[in-house]
Amino acid sequence: MMAVTLTVLLKIPLRGVADFTAYEARVLPLVAEHGGAIERRLRNGDGTVECHLLRFPSSEAFESFRAD
Repeated sequence: MMAVTLTVLLKIPLRGVADFTAYEARVLPLVAEHGGAIERRLRNGDGTVECHLLRFPSSEAFESFRAD
C-alpha cells in the first residue's frame, strides 16, 4: 500500500465564498473518516483562493473519499 499526497488549489469566485465555506464545513470532516489528514490549509485574505495539502494512507482510501 502506498500513501497518496495531494496538493489542491481552489479558486472561488468572490460571490461564492460563503457557499464554498459551507460546503467545506460538510466535506472536510470526510477526509478523516476515510483515514486521511489535512496537512495544511491556506487561504488568501478574501477567501477566493485556497490551497490544501491532503494525505491519505492509500489510493483506496483516497478513492473512497472521492466516492463519498
